[in-house]
Amino acid sequence: FGEFDSALVYSKEAFKWATGFDALLNYSLMLAQLDPSNESEARKVMEEGSKEFREKVPAELWYLVDNLENVFDGYCRADTGLVIEALQKFLDEADNMSSGDILQLGSLLVETGRFREGKEALEKLLSGEYETPNAFRQLLDAYYLGRACEGLGEFQEAKSYYETVLKYWGNADIQLKEIIDTKRRLRMLTS
Repeated sequence: FGEFDSALVYSKEAFKWATGFDALLNYSLMLAQLDPSNESEARKVMEEGSKEFREKVPAELWYLVDNLENVFDGYCRADTGLVIEALQKFLDEADNMSSGDILQLGSLLVETGRFREGKEALEKLLSGEYETPNAFRQLLDAYYLGRACEGLGEFQEAKSYYETVLKYWGNADIQLKEIIDTKRRLRMLTS
């Protein structure tokens, strides 16, 4: 909901009970994503998680944490290009990509004006093995697909995605920035 200070407070509280390298890695990434000024704290957690990963996981899978460290470095430097490059490499090399990873990459590509690449990434989420039942991710996927299509001049397709967002989220109790922007973009395309 864009309440980053609250997210940080609650994540720090929850982290006290987190166990395992996955919790360490996720927490460090979240800290860096929320605010690169968290780097010193986040880097300690990332190093601990990476060390534990390498202790528990066979060496032939260490490339996963190497790529994750590159994503982390991109967030710490506030370097979107580096984050995109590292995420793309992570997804290309990983046998366990997830809908969340694809959405993250696709949305960053769209945000940086790489509409064709963003659309290609996000279309993987429409059906098949990466389709998610998570309604919030479906909202974001349709929103960013609409923006990609709009950026490519595919206005009818963009309108369709925006209408899908508003069909399910147009009267939401909380007006997220994506919903507000969807309404604005759809008005512009239909006027």
